[in-house]
Amino acid sequence: MIEQSPLDTYIRAVRERQDKAVRALQGLIYEFPDASSDDRKALANQVIASLTALRAMFAESDAPQTILLLLRELEWFLNGAKQAGHLLDAVVPLRTQLERQTWDLSNEKDMAYDFDAVFNRYRSQSKLPELLDRIIQLMEQLHKSGEIDSLTLLRAIERVIATLKQGRNGSYFSFHGAWSFMISFLKNYIWAELAKLPGLGTAMEALEKTILEANEEMQHLQESVKNEIVTSLTADLKSLPKGAAVELDFISYTKTGNLHPGLPAPTKFQGVA
Repeated sequence: MIEQSPLDTYIRAVRERQDKAVRALQGLIYEFPDASSDDRKALANQVIASLTALRAMFAESDAPQTILLLLRELEWFLNGAKQAGHLLDAVVPLRTQLERQTWDLSNEKDMAYDFDAVFNRYRSQSKLPELLDRIIQLMEQLHKSGEIDSLTLLRAIERVIATLKQGRNGSYFSFHGAWSFMISFLKNYIWAELAKLPGLGTAMEALEKTILEANEEMQHLQESVKNEIVTSLTADLKSLPKGAAVELDFISYTKTGNLHPGLPAPTKFQGVA
């Protein structure tokens, strides 16, 4: 009989709990649309239990971000902060990420700087996921208001909503791509057209306020990510010549809402002061 190392035993246990969590998520996805309110809550609690068991296999600082994001989405639903449809929009891509998660604990991997992991950790701790959900909800309200009779404008709003949904839980690049795409559309076309429709005044004010708040969160997020990476690199590269400094170029935001380099400013689109 071949004896397995403690690491092999540990990885096998993690994979078993991973499979159980993926099956629970798949059951929720299949049954959720036709389930009653009480059954939906029961399904959500079942998934939370399986995800919590999986998270318990890791130190708090090492818990995979996919698990944390799923737990946050489910807890928001149970607390009434997220609608059923929006929960499924978030859970479906995250289930795929969890299913594809690998558990390579080799030293070579540990030596790499995982920019996405740092970004995801700070994103999960910020209000950005909640604010992006709110922006999506407000744009869906605009789309369904009945005030817009332009098919072209309606399709443009649909595209922005779809892009935000796809990018909000994505990688560092995907997340920023979705954000800058939304700002560009608002600045160059959508906002000016919507501002002509007086019936949308209240929703437009709410959307503006939420975008400005999200912009502030985006700035804080970028500063936190950059500071951690630079601090880590500086500590590792102690052999740098005296006076040398680690400098990294990040997609980042100024305090006035400007994107670097050369992207449209979130607070500068027409109709917004």
